[in-house]
Amino acid sequence: MTFLDFISLVSDIVEISIGVAALIITISQRDKISAAFSILFNYSFQTSISDFKSWIHKLQDSPVEEATNSKKARVALATIEGKIRGNKTLLSHYGSKVLKRITIMIVRLDNNEGVTETEKHSLCSELIESVSELEVDSYKNKI
Repeated sequence: MTFLDFISLVSDIVEISIGVAALIITISQRDKISAAFSILFNYSFQTSISDFKSWIHKLQDSPVEEATNSKKARVALATIEGKIRGNKTLLSHYGSKVLKRITIMIVRLDNNEGVTETEKHSLCSELIESVSELEVDSYKNKI
């Protein structure tokens, strides 16, 4: 056995030992690893919800009755619609009824038919209350 063969043998033994140690640690610490991934997914969800809420607040602050100022409202509505469609949790929570309301409001703003402040505030209130309920439900699932 040459010196190079000896080094190769030691290298293989160390590699196998490290692999076995990693496997043992993964199995014995699976609860902690699972908790770490749960925290990561929860952070991602909370970040998404926070961004969603910020767009709802932008919509609240955007006037819709004046045609010249309704562009901000159209952008906010389209973004909210996209966020609901793109997030499975939001889509299953809100369903098609809210999406239809948003789409109708966007079309009416695009056609300069207008949307009343009351309609806009009603939608915003529903979205905010529903997202708050969704957040509470996500915390209940963690407990």
